[in-house]
Amino acid sequence: EIKIEEKDNDTEKEEDREEYERENKKRKIIPVFTTVNWEDANKNAFVEAQEQVSNYFTYDNPTDGSGSSGIIAHAWKKLVYHNLYKNIDLEFFFPLDKGGIVEYNIIVHPGGDPSQIKMHYSNDAHLHVFQNDIKILSPCGNLTDHSPVANEENGNKISTSFNLNKNIVS
Repeated sequence: EIKIEEKDNDTEKEEDREEYERENKKRKIIPVFTTVNWEDANKNAFVEAQEQVSNYFTYDNPTDGSGSSGIIAHAWKKLVYHNLYKNIDLEFFFPLDKGGIVEYNIIVHPGGDPSQIKMHYSNDAHLHVFQNDIKILSPCGNLTDHSPVANEENGNKISTSFNLNKNIVS
């Protein structure tokens, strides 16, 4: 005589769920992030969004307890902080060929003093200079802020380099 035993699908699913929960309790998620503050920058710099794209993001509306409305945030190719420092603009942009990586330009207009520019990384950041690039070491991976390149309006190159003092890059 052959006896075929059928497993209860619900019981099997419950066992799988319990095993999943036991395994996840062993893991600990530790958020890691590094902040950068533009030291002594103009807190009233005018921010201009440029080149709107068709993408957008939606977020819960914290003032709507019913959850029936949301906030729509349009996406842009470029954000410009005008006069972050006197006669110095900061431009963040997303090059199409770089897969979503954010890059930035610092535009020094006549009368601007580039020695004012100071990026203060949070104390949890581990920074060092390597071949004139700033290397930012993180448990989640490393980042590189490539050495600055500067040109005059006529195209002549200007010699530039990063300076690192503790966690301040200038």
